[in-house]
Amino acid sequence: MFRNKPKLAIGAGLLLVFTLFVGIDMEPVLSGHELTTVPVPFIKRQPALALVFSLPVEPFRVMHHDTDMPDVKRLALQRYCAVRFGESEADCLATLEGRLRESGFYKAE
Repeated sequence: MFRNKPKLAIGAGLLLVFTLFVGIDMEPVLSGHELTTVPVPFIKRQPALALVFSLPVEPFRVMHHDTDMPDVKRLALQRYCAVRFGESEADCLATLEGRLRESGFYKAE
């Protein structure tokens, strides 16, 4: 009965380490006129207990570098950028814009 405790402890430790340093980003993708998400695994730049991440602001805010957003969304974006890319908000917006363009989004002029 107690022989499996070390294996269980090792498994739980590995699961915790995996959760702290590996995440799944639900990246938005625009195909045709439908918005979907695609799971993309990534290595976190900062440890975090969350496993699944998604862009905390609307894609149009990223495409237009819209900085006029509520404080709650700004803080969520800053945290997302730090964990996902290890970048500041300004650098992250440029990175996100490029990724969104690759996923079918465009900037309406």
